[in-house]
Amino acid sequence: MDPKAEVEEILRRFAQSFSNQDAVACAAVFSDDALLLPPDAPALAGAAAIEEMFRSLFEGGVRTTELTTLNVIEEGTFVVETGEFTFTIEPSGRIDGKYLAVWQRQTDGGLKCIREAFNRNAPA
Repeated sequence: MDPKAEVEEILRRFAQSFSNQDAVACAAVFSDDALLLPPDAPALAGAAAIEEMFRSLFEGGVRTTELTTLNVIEEGTFVVETGEFTFTIEPSGRIDGKYLAVWQRQTDGGLKCIREAFNRNAPA
């Protein structure tokens, strides 16, 4: 399968889990030793910490996400993705931003996200 199409399919399922407020399913996209670098916060190491971040987002009113993969580079067992996101938040509206994700091919052939950094689009 084309790596861009593969990532887009993973993210389609992720966005559905996000809309369902399913923190466990959202975190399952990440490897057990993943590192997530959210904006204005310490790095989150491991699937349990990432799952807790999703719970916090949902409790804070984040309801849906739209993800757009802009570019994918595959090299060996790694896939590097750049993309854009939109969070829909109740009651305040939406946040737009961008992200960089590093995916790694697993022994079963699937991809897991091992590193991700994201931040919102805001004036400097």
